[in-house]
Amino acid sequence: MVRKVTIRTKTDNATQDNTWNPNRVTFTIEDNGSGIPSEIIDNLLKKFYQIARSVKRKYGGTGLRLVKCKCITEGHGGKI
Repeated sequence: MVRKVTIRTKTDNATQDNTWNPNRVTFTIEDNGSGIPSEIIDNLLKKFYQIARSVKRKYGGTGLRLVKCKCITEGHGGKI
């Protein structure tokens, strides 16, 4: 199977409380992988958490390093 990763950006200047933020950008990342079971979605941003519990994975991942993304984003005052 050919891996396909799609990254989209959108300037979304309105915040949740409808105030204007000229520096707000929303990123969306999708791939054609097998997906993530809904019961472990809350664990995605935890340090040292691995979705595939087996020592050897049957399918590879895209390796987005979400915990690092979270640390960098929050370090700049953002939210992931």
